[in-house]
Amino acid sequence: MSKVLLLSAAIVTLVIGGVSGYALYRVVQGDSFGVELNSDDNMTSLDVSLTEMIPGKEESFTYDVKNTSITSDLVVEFVYKDEQGLLPYLSTKISFDDETEYDGLLKDLTDNQVKTVIEDELKVSISYSLPLETDNSAMGKALDFALVFKLE
Repeated sequence: MSKVLLLSAAIVTLVIGGVSGYALYRVVQGDSFGVELNSDDNMTSLDVSLTEMIPGKEESFTYDVKNTSITSDLVVEFVYKDEQGLLPYLSTKISFDDETEYDGLLKDLTDNQVKTVIEDELKVSISYSLPLETDNSAMGKALDFALVFKLE
């Protein structure tokens, strides 16, 4: 009887550990947003707040950008606000139409922006994550910023 209890306890432990591991590595799919820019209204700013990030967790957002003016450069800029506790730890991946433009620490992004040519429409995908090796000093911190889309 004790072998059955011991085996049952081991199975429960493995199941709980597997579920916890899955939760740690899961990808949180974010929302998709529409952004329209033109020669009269060539800039849009969206407020973003990243909180409760844990190592291995990813937040993903997709922005469908429409350009109703002539072909231009699209600039995506990060304008940081007061709360910047997560900035030293946060990794980001920025893609234009599924082609990766930047993949690294957000704090290392040159001039806090990326740039590409936009004709009519462009899908901008941005994901944020804490690397698995992030220590406890990042826990409980947040990052608030404006995500600015503008034509140049």
